[in-house]
Amino acid sequence: MPQPEETTMDRLFNKVDALLKLVENLKAENTLLKKKIAEIQRHPKTNPDDSETNDKELSHLKKENKLLKEREKLIKNKVERLMVKLENIES
Repeated sequence: MPQPEETTMDRLFNKVDALLKLVENLKAENTLLKKKIAEIQRHPKTNPDDSETNDKELSHLKKENKLLKEREKLIKNKVERLMVKLENIES
């Protein structure tokens, strides 16, 4: 049997669903980063060499955290735009 053609609505719904799953994954990854940052801040290393490494790692994690938040925001905006398209198609 031939598969029914996927409609524009179906494609948009699938895209929105995939983007929402991606947002959830980003949130989970961000939560892990926050835990790592908190752990490093709670237990700083006392050795000066380790302290420098600690600072670099902390800085890197904070930058990564910021990038994840920005990416999450961009994806949410895209989802909102897709939802507007869906509403326009439905009406």
